Amino acid sequence: MNVDTCGKAHFHTLMLVLGIAAAYYVTGRLGLLLAIPPGYASPVWPAAGIALGAILIGGYRGWPGVLFGSWLVNMGVSIEATSGVTLLKSAALPTSIGAGAALQAVIGASLVRRVVGFPNPLSREQEIGAFLGVGGAVSCLINPTLAVTSLWIAGKIPSAAYFQHWWTWWIGDTIGVIIMTPLLLSWLAEPQPIWRRRRL
Repeated sequence: MNVDTCGKAHFHTLMLVLGIAAAYYVTGRLGLLLAIPPGYASPVWPAAGIALGAILIGGYRGWPGVLFGSWLVNMGVSIEATSGVTLLKSAALPTSIGAGAALQAVIGASLVRRVVGFPNPLSREQEIGAFLGVGGAVSCLINPTLAVTSLWIAGKIPSAAYFQHWWTWWIGDTIGVIIMTPLLLSWLAEPQPIWRRRRL
């Protein structure tokens, strides 16, 4: 691979990462409108669906976009700039949540590829059910567990509220995948002739 080709590949990867981060941030901000206090867990989290769809379509190299987009969304909720120490501590929580979001999207995409196959037009009921099951309900166990545990360790939620937050987060991510991932696939996935007919 020559220098020019390598430079183009890096540029395309950078654009992919920034595009995913922007899409995650916008849909994450919308999801926060429904969040329960302290403002992290939402009953509908469209960004989870964007993340899974982006990794399925763009490949695993897009995971930093999920991490960065999630970090930006959650930094707005957790920032405490009273001192340098509190700023560093408040940046650690969004980093942990962002890592969970990226890991969830990567594992979700890996499970979809292994169980369902991708690209896949999802024309049969078994494929649709498996896609929603492994891409939604199963892979969406990851970020609620990592994120809510991080919130609990950081003292943002009490032990008594742990399960409520975990449940809300899992439901929100799962609904986000069920709604947003098929929408994203209908616009960007292959085979386009099949997906195009489903857009409306």
